[in-house]
Amino acid sequence: MKISVVIPVYNKEKYMDDLFQCLLSQTFEEFECILIDDGSTDASGEICDKVACIDKRFEVIHIPNSGVSHARNVGIDASCGEYITFIDADDRIPNNYLENLYETIIESGVDLSICTITKIWHSGKKKKIQLPGSGTFDISELLLNFADYQKKTGIYGYCCGKIILKELVGNIRFDERIKLAEDFDFFLKLYPKVSKICFNDKTEYFYLQESENSSAMVKDSEIDYRTQLFINIRYKHFLEKENVYSG
Repeated sequence: MKISVVIPVYNKEKYMDDLFQCLLSQTFEEFECILIDDGSTDASGEICDKVACIDKRFEVIHIPNSGVSHARNVGIDASCGEYITFIDADDRIPNNYLENLYETIIESGVDLSICTITKIWHSGKKKKIQLPGSGTFDISELLLNFADYQKKTGIYGYCCGKIILKELVGNIRFDERIKLAEDFDFFLKLYPKVSKICFNDKTEYFYLQESENSSAMVKDSEIDYRTQLFINIRYKHFLEKENVYSG
C-alpha cells in the first residue's frame, strides 16, 4: 500500500457523501482510507460503514468519543501505507490529489511535501494560502523565514495538505490533551527530523471554514491557555535549536 489516508469523523453526516465521491474518483488507486468514527451521534458511522462495504480500500474503526487527536493516533497506528496524509471529513480534494501528492514526494525524494491550501466559506468566498516557494528546499533555507511565514499563513501547522513518510513519523503522535493547535504541536515534533521539504503547487486541498463541529473550532471556555503556552515554548525551543530565534 502506497498511501494511508487518515480521516477522523465526528458528526459530519452532511459532508461525507461529497468527500467520499472525491475519494472514490481519485486517479491514484493504491491507497487505503482509515475512517475513525469518533463516537458520532448522527449517521456518520453508518455512512462510513456503507462506503467500506462497497470498496475494500476503506476501513472503519468505531471508538468512543475521545477527540480528534486520539482519532488521528488510532489512524496512524492502524495505517499500513508507506506514506500518510490526513484529511478532515468536512473538506474536499480534487480527483488528482493523491496522485499528485505521491508523484511529487517520490520525484523530489523528500520525506515531507506540502501542497496549496484553499480556504472556502459557505458564502462562496475563497482564499488561497500561498506556499513559501515551489519545488524542493533544504529545511535550513526555510527556517530563516519560518516564524514569519507561519504567523502570516499557518501553513507549517496545518494537518491537511501534507504527505509524510510514515517512517519519519515513527513514534510521534498527537498530544491527546490538546484541543487547540494540536496539529502544529505534532509537526513541531516532526520538523527536527526533516532535512528537505517539497512545496507542491500542482494540486490543492479545499479547507471548509465554519463547518459544523470543525476540529479547528474550540470555545474560549475550553481553551487550556497553559497548554497553549507549552506549545509556544516548544516552538521557541525549536527555533532556538536551529539558531533562527529572534525574540
